Amino acid sequence: MQRCTLGWAKSSERFTICMGPPASVGSRQPIRRRSVPTNSSYVSAIVRLRSRSPPGKTCLHGPDCKSAICANAKCAQPSCVDGLKNGSEVDVDCGGTACGKCKNGKACLAGTDCSGGICVNNICVIPQTCMDSVKDGDETDVDCGGACSKCSEGQKCLQDSDCLSGICVGVCKQAPSCSDQAKGGNETDIDCGGPMCSKCSDGKQCNVASDCENSNCSNGICCGAGFANCDGKLVNGCEVALGSDAKNCGTCGNMCSAGAPTCSKGKCVACGTDCWGPAGCLTAKGRCVQFTCRPYDAPENFCAKCKGLKDVSYDQWLNGGYCGDVAAKYHEVAGAAVMCGSDMKFACCASMMACGGNDNAWYFYNAGANTTYFVGPPLNEINNTNCATWNYPAAQNPVLTRLSVCEH
Repeated sequence: MQRCTLGWAKSSERFTICMGPPASVGSRQPIRRRSVPTNSSYVSAIVRLRSRSPPGKTCLHGPDCKSAICANAKCAQPSCVDGLKNGSEVDVDCGGTACGKCKNGKACLAGTDCSGGICVNNICVIPQTCMDSVKDGDETDVDCGGACSKCSEGQKCLQDSDCLSGICVGVCKQAPSCSDQAKGGNETDIDCGGPMCSKCSDGKQCNVASDCENSNCSNGICCGAGFANCDGKLVNGCEVALGSDAKNCGTCGNMCSAGAPTCSKGKCVACGTDCWGPAGCLTAKGRCVQFTCRPYDAPENFCAKCKGLKDVSYDQWLNGGYCGDVAAKYHEVAGAAVMCGSDMKFACCASMMACGGNDNAWYFYNAGANTTYFVGPPLNEINNTNCATWNYPAAQNPVLTRLSVCEH
């Protein structure tokens, strides 16, 4: 089809938007102004045929833009990593004045566009030096590396891109495997860690949290939740329990002061040694608790009203690890003694003797059922670990107080 300048057309064509010089002056005729469509598809066609727009201008789609990228109705800047041949590039993302040199087989305009410096018939070709059986030019080994083809395992290299395996340590190394029983590549320990392999288990070496199954990388070692490698030594692993270590409370190096000398659940608290007194006592797992008697109809915030402390909930007792830990502390200080059991409407025991009584169960508020439950294990059975013994609403056996626990 004959090409015309904008505004001229061959008389035999009804609607033509023409670009470029006319074939001859004698063939140009003004376009007749006849019922030109105004729908969006026609307007889009006109926009596409006009000169492509620079970055920042309004567009409908990629062909409207010099960069061939239309984002959010605006022409975007071309880049050397957008997967398109745009800007001053001579092939996709290479050559020209802005991007890196093109590899062999890519298009070129001059030798300066090519990594090997040779452009023949607008194609980058392998330099003759890459086939002369001599290490010359920018080769890292004989006829490989640099602008030449990549080197095989064992050949010399300067960077990863010189090697077929993508791994250069002075010489090209075999690509590592996540199951070769050796630490290689980006692995942080044997067959784990890094961006390619599975996460490392506790005790394995790491660089960042994402290398570890528990997302806890402490001074180069994967640690379990709540533990840390505070001394930085690999030989003793994650030696600190951050929840209860007064020298490393919550974080490594955080030492509890004389005013709050006890580390409880990662916080320094003024926990005492009397489990019935106002300072409470510390369990084996670092919980600072205080025993008390709880009436059957006590509200959810009984501990807060009675002692200014937090209630231990029914769910925490059965499912949060409190039962075994707290019950063990009770037996440590009270043996197999039974406790509470009096008909007290509101009991705030200040001492073991003040609580009195001889009931055998624990009381905890169950928010889901909106009532207090009495549960196990029985106070007089030191070796019984059944936390759900009985497990009934207090309303089935009302009036009595039963042993409960508040937490600092």
